[in-house]
Amino acid sequence: MNGNIRKANAQDYQQVERLMQQVHILHANWRPDIYKHCSVVLSEERFLEHIKNEEIVVLEKENSVIGVMIYLTRNISGGLM
Repeated sequence: MNGNIRKANAQDYQQVERLMQQVHILHANWRPDIYKHCSVVLSEERFLEHIKNEEIVVLEKENSVIGVMIYLTRNISGGLM
């Protein structure tokens, strides 16, 4: 798939939320015992927090966000690993 992977920015929120909604609806329809339908999957406040922490990237194609990845980095000290 051709596209550009880049860090998300605040202007991406509406497109990212649209993708999050699409995926959540699939889960909620498939497993209503676990997932509940909701109007907002990723709040704008949480989205901006991910941007601030550099925890979110998007896949962009032809000026549209077509993919999103949110990740967390944890630092664990001690032990052998």
